Amino acid sequence: MKVPGAPLLLVTQWYPSRLLKLSLDPHTEQVTGLAQFLLGDDTDLPHGLAASTR
Repeated sequence: MKVPGAPLLLVTQWYPSRLLKLSLDPHTEQVTGLAQFLLGDDTDLPHGLAASTR
């Protein structure tokens, strides 16, 4: 999911269970950085993202 108003992409990775945060160059949108965060256990299989007002 492209984060509205920010040069970021958020991606869920099924296995191992991770949230990937990709920093983008604001002009070319090429990936300039990557961070990953564990979501629960490796086998939790996260799925899908959506923008929220909360």
